[in-house]
Amino acid sequence: MTTEQKTAVRRTLLAAGVLAAVAAAFALAGWLPRYLYRAHYVGTRNQANNWCAEVPLAPDVTPETMGDAMLWPYRAVTSCRELAASAHLFGDVAASSFLLLHTRRGAVLVRVDYTNIDRGRQYVAAAVELAPDQASGLLSAADARRVNAGIATRDGVERTPWILHYGDG
Repeated sequence: MTTEQKTAVRRTLLAAGVLAAVAAAFALAGWLPRYLYRAHYVGTRNQANNWCAEVPLAPDVTPETMGDAMLWPYRAVTSCRELAASAHLFGDVAASSFLLLHTRRGAVLVRVDYTNIDRGRQYVAAAVELAPDQASGLLSAADARRVNAGIATRDGVERTPWILHYGDG
């Protein structure tokens, strides 16, 4: 290879490197603020200890008091305990929280996914039931046994998401 060819190859590699760096900077400029907003949202909710805020809790909110205004896959929820929460860098789901619910149909482990959090009250919170092995490290052995017993009582894990909050109504 001649000196001119080597110089041309170096220039091409340098230009490709610059283009890759510019593309990465644009991508980071778009993702980073979004992730920081999502992380702030999770931090604020963690400080307020209000990941259970969307869950309808008895005795005030039950199938008997609300009727068909809500879905009731587990009947009345008597208690809610926050286990963990995280923000997501990619995808439509901005944040997720893991909750342990005690219901009339047994103990339930759910992951609540939050979307559209940048739209104020128009965010969506959808709970998906999990088996204990899908949330390793979050449950004690006793809680895992209670969740498994609840799953057995309900004839399996509920596959349909439970919409806890859908915009302003």
